Amino acid sequence: MLKQKKGGLVIQVLVLMVLVVISSSVLLFLINKGVITVKESGQTEPILQANFLPIARTGTVAVKEFAFCSDVNEDFECIGQRSLFQKGDKVHFKFVVETNPYGGDVIIFQNYRLINPNGVIILEAEDMNNYQYDARSDKTLEEIVFKDYIITEENDIPGTYRFELLVSNPLLEKDITVTEEFTLAGNE
Repeated sequence: MLKQKKGGLVIQVLVLMVLVVISSSVLLFLINKGVITVKESGQTEPILQANFLPIARTGTVAVKEFAFCSDVNEDFECIGQRSLFQKGDKVHFKFVVETNPYGGDVIIFQNYRLINPNGVIILEAEDMNNYQYDARSDKTLEEIVFKDYIITEENDIPGTYRFELLVSNPLLEKDITVTEEFTLAGNE
């Protein structure tokens, strides 16, 4: 008699579990088809931020065609490529980032730091907006053109300045740093 009660209890638990699975499946199906709408509350964030399988994300990030210029027009053409500037000049620069999309998406962050001839950082990446490029792509290799400028001051020290460009593709988990130099001459 005792064995029949244990067997009956196990069957009841199994039936209950099957009913829960079936009702959950029906509920999720109805939500998916739009019959039942779910009201969002708060921010939606991915629950899992982990890669369970240690598979490396393949792809490259490279900076090419870097140039300092007198100006960069709307078509991203470098006008007056040079590396010698006067105090008070705008130091325009343009560069092309070549990267592979990941899952059809391309995300690029770029920042930079400027180091004066005495080795002092006068412009730090954290002091600037973290410029972001975010787009969809069906290409296997994407080229993104960036342009920006730095304004030199009248009280800047003449000499060779080091410009460090920091480029990151968070989808591929790849970061690169490119170092270029330009000279700031004194106004004489």
